[in-house]
Amino acid sequence: MSLGFITPNNIGEYGGKMRQFKAPLAKLKGFFLAFHFRTVKTVARNLLGLFATFLLFYTTESFLKKWHLYLFFFLVLTHFLFYWYIENFLPFITNISIQGKNYFQSFLRIRISAIDKIKWISLSAVKFIIYTSQLSILLLSIGSSDAHFFIVWLYVAFYYSLASYMPTILVFDPIVKGAVGILLLKQLHLSDWAIFTSVTLVWTANVALPALIGSFLWAGRKRHH
Repeated sequence: MSLGFITPNNIGEYGGKMRQFKAPLAKLKGFFLAFHFRTVKTVARNLLGLFATFLLFYTTESFLKKWHLYLFFFLVLTHFLFYWYIENFLPFITNISIQGKNYFQSFLRIRISAIDKIKWISLSAVKFIIYTSQLSILLLSIGSSDAHFFIVWLYVAFYYSLASYMPTILVFDPIVKGAVGILLLKQLHLSDWAIFTSVTLVWTANVALPALIGSFLWAGRKRHH
């Protein structure tokens, strides 16, 4: 997470996973591990975001149009199918060689059961619900809104799912997603200050502090070695 903090779209996180291993094959497995779990998080977040989008469209007077639903459904379905059948895509990279060696051949042995996939999606979904609930509570507290908690949560889930498609460097996340939040959460009749402050506080607690702690731990470990 520390390396992903200062690189576009958390790319540095892949490098951080690979640096934990020395052998080239182990490095590739570390890369696949990071890629796999980031894909799981994306699938879980987007499934809940799609659920929130449908409820907002059919139960509230939101700004959403039917074509928004179709487009979002297509994106979510694409991500889900890619993850569910990820083993079927691995043979496409097995012929790639690095310095004359085919390290990717071992990827053909990777098999992830349907039960494990459902388990990881469920765990990621719980994490996303906690994350979005934190922002919903802050918005209601700081913004002094009289909106129902569940309605606020639906907007927040939709907002985070949509904002995740925006390329950004994690360190600038509060600015970029705060601006997006101001545009998307206006329907809750919240002030710009309340939205930006809430987004920044949640980001600080869940992203910035863990990344900062990880940086100190990583620096201490390098010093001892």
